[in-house]
Amino acid sequence: MGKLTIIVAALVLGFIHSTGVKASSSVTVSGISAGGYFAHQFHVAHSSWVKGAAILAAGPYACARDGVDTAFNRCMEIGEGVPTAEDSLREMKLQARLKTIDPIAGLTGSKVYVMSGTADRTVLTPVVRALVKLYQVLGTSPVFEDTLRVGH
Repeated sequence: MGKLTIIVAALVLGFIHSTGVKASSSVTVSGISAGGYFAHQFHVAHSSWVKGAAILAAGPYACARDGVDTAFNRCMEIGEGVPTAEDSLREMKLQARLKTIDPIAGLTGSKVYVMSGTADRTVLTPVVRALVKLYQVLGTSPVFEDTLRVGH
């Protein structure tokens, strides 16, 4: 995740906290690639008030938790295998029990759009499909677009 992404996220969260704004059901997140991973992580962490996500070229929750090698070889390419919805769900349940994220039940019924381009050689489609599978297991019906000839 880039420094700019972290700074923007901190500013947004700081604004929300400092103003006492209560998010409504109209709050959604979106992102492409690293921003897509961030949008998904944010959606999961704040599912009590983020009600939708549009995620392009990104994989499932906590995919790279084992480090940089995993990030490149499992969360972008698949040299170490494809990430699984089950692994992500296990980590989400743990984090929810620890209260570091909102209860995962808050994701049920979220509006979700996910896209993987057929010409994307950076974040491969099987990685993005793992994200789609995770959302399905969580009780959403994500719209998945994987037929467009677009790259990274």
